[in-house]
Amino acid sequence: YLYLQTHYRQEMNFTWEALTSAQRALRHLVDTIGDWNEAKIGCAEFEERFKYAINDDLNMPEALAVMWELVKTDAYPPSARLQSLFKMDEVLGLNLRQKKLEVRSEKLEVPEEVMKLVGEREQLRKQGRYHLSDQLRNKIRKMGYEIEDTEGGTVVKKVQ
Repeated sequence: YLYLQTHYRQEMNFTWEALTSAQRALRHLVDTIGDWNEAKIGCAEFEERFKYAINDDLNMPEALAVMWELVKTDAYPPSARLQSLFKMDEVLGLNLRQKKLEVRSEKLEVPEEVMKLVGEREQLRKQGRYHLSDQLRNKIRKMGYEIEDTEGGTVVKKVQ
């Protein structure tokens, strides 16, 4: 994902921060599509724009921009967007289909006890009692689950 952000004719400025940022962006993408179902048809408009960017001297940064625009649009249902994303991924090679399945299985395996602690932690955070919420985060981590606070809410995943 990091390499796709720079055109192949340009010099890439590699930093560990950029690598971490790319990892975060890819994880955000996978988390976003985790609950989307597949459809039979995609979003032809975005697929054409994506194809145009690829045919424009392999303009991968532009292709990624089109992909993110597709993810964020409300003009199409998530199922159609997912179908187009999978077509785009045939070129990008991000293995989104497999990662989506992994995210779904991670979400399904969270025990009720862990979810109860997550709820308690959310209440503590709303009350501004961050020290106690951090203690709960650590307890959840010891139980084998990781908490990630996102714009869309808290995501619980099994530690790998």
